[in-house]
Amino acid sequence: KLLAYNTKKFGETGKFTREWMNSLALLYQMNGQYNKSFEIGERLYNIYVKIYGKNDDTTMTAAGNLGSYYHTIGNYRKAIRYGEEVYKYHIVHSGDEAPATLYAINNLAIYYHSIGDLDKAIEYGEKAYTSRLKVLGEKNNQVLTSLGNLASYYDSKGDYNKAIELCEKAYENTCDILGENHPDTLLLLSNLASYYGAKGDYNKAIMLCEKAYKARFDVLGEMHPSTLTSVNNLSSYYYNAGDFKKSTA
Repeated sequence: KLLAYNTKKFGETGKFTREWMNSLALLYQMNGQYNKSFEIGERLYNIYVKIYGKNDDTTMTAAGNLGSYYHTIGNYRKAIRYGEEVYKYHIVHSGDEAPATLYAINNLAIYYHSIGDLDKAIEYGEKAYTSRLKVLGEKNNQVLTSLGNLASYYDSKGDYNKAIELCEKAYENTCDILGENHPDTLLLLSNLASYYGAKGDYNKAIMLCEKAYKARFDVLGEMHPSTLTSVNNLSSYYYNAGDFKKSTA
């Protein structure tokens, strides 16, 4: 109703209308109403193109939001389309190592991974990690996020040794920054266990998963979804290791 009122009073391209459309799109996304979210996002993007043209930061912010909305609902091709548009714009107008460029390339790696184009995901993931490392330093949350993502891309490709190498590095540095029992640290520990499990080193997977489970139990509680995931993973590793008694305990 407010959107209709603002549109009538200020016009579709009016400042208040645009601000309200942006807020409404984000609210719909937060509430899981993704179809409405990207419907408004598309409308807002087209308005910005009309006002500012495509070569504008505001238009590219809208395009980046659209990429995120489409990725959330599983429309990866459209997410990539907007992600590529944003990345190419920032390469030219912001530079290779600008925060907006690095954010855009990190998103693109995620989108390509989601669609199953692992070579492209690794290519962009490597660029995101090495550039963020150069600009922000080794022990930075954004750098460690890119490193953890890159490990998952190599895991998906079946290069478990590379995935383990990268994830161990991300885990150790995240421990130093956030502490051993932070949820992000425990997620990396759980991922590391899964990479060892995928490699067939079930004893190592069990050891790491036991550690993740105990920490999650203490920090998050027995019935937290992450704790229950650890229980389920641990059962799987014991089963694959041939310890059927512990797998059903």
